[in-house]
Amino acid sequence: MNYNPKSKKGEALESPVKKELHRLRPAYNWIILFFFGLWALCGYLTWQLPNFWLRLPGYLFSGILLHALGILMHEGVHSNLSKNRSINRWLGFFCGLPTLLSLSAYKAVHLPHHRHERSVEDPDEFDNLTDKPPVLKVILVLWFFIGAYFYLFHIAFTGFKLASPNERKKIVQEYLLLLLLVGLVFTFIPLKILTPVWLIPILFAAQIAQIRGLAEHAFTAGDSSIRATRTVTGNRLVSFFMCNLNYHLEHHFYPAVPWYNLPRLHSLLLEELQNEGASIYSSYLCYLRDVFKALSMKVSNPYAESGPPAGYYRHYLPVLTSIGKNNSEPVLRDEATLST
Repeated sequence: MNYNPKSKKGEALESPVKKELHRLRPAYNWIILFFFGLWALCGYLTWQLPNFWLRLPGYLFSGILLHALGILMHEGVHSNLSKNRSINRWLGFFCGLPTLLSLSAYKAVHLPHHRHERSVEDPDEFDNLTDKPPVLKVILVLWFFIGAYFYLFHIAFTGFKLASPNERKKIVQEYLLLLLLVGLVFTFIPLKILTPVWLIPILFAAQIAQIRGLAEHAFTAGDSSIRATRTVTGNRLVSFFMCNLNYHLEHHFYPAVPWYNLPRLHSLLLEELQNEGASIYSSYLCYLRDVFKALSMKVSNPYAESGPPAGYYRHYLPVLTSIGKNNSEPVLRDEATLST
């Protein structure tokens, strides 16, 4: 049996618990100003240092903060910042500004990803790009190094394509406002300040996003909702600056649960997830170690000539289920065999 929280939510969590987990607490939105303020302070201190190597820790920490703000924008996509739609939208847009993200464009791409995760209708699914395992491996390696930069264009163009007419108006509004504000920033703030405060840190933010994005779905079985997404527990510091999006499997089950309640949701679902073979890693470093091993495995496409049978999902790469454990056989949508 495949335990599927999406179809058995009432059984997975009791109704009072579910209601409490979904309750929005506006006080948590102060973290937005906290991250912006910490970024400003870190940027100023970094700018004051005399050379690149002394500035490097500041670049990294500013990148972590920019990445965190991007995740809070993602919370706005799921209406988890405010019950008021207008406040939620503009808070989310404000969070996405430093990472050049339009909330409405990202929403048009991201919600279909939630509805169709790891399927042919998922706009973010790597396996839809090619049926050749070597090419897919190259794509994943490229994603690791430069994926976030392509994803900015993917969000803009695919988001506009998938959006409704009303959503397209919002996308245009947000990108015009984004261009205006970026133009003002470059007009009035000298490049010698912008470079250490924003332009270099955003490269670090992109690299963090590339690692996180890879860990969320790449090398999962994709044969059920519980094995199409991955959680990386990390530690409290990692979770805080990830705004708990490292609990990504839990987020996919209950996307309307705000970020501050995801650790509790994880603890409530953990036993069920483990029993059903969910992919849960203890750290991103352990996951990356296994990714490098998986990329070295030789995997052929079992459907090269005839294509996959009806109802089966194409899957061409090894499946990483937990630390140091993987299955090098291609996995069919209804016949996953995961090592334990």
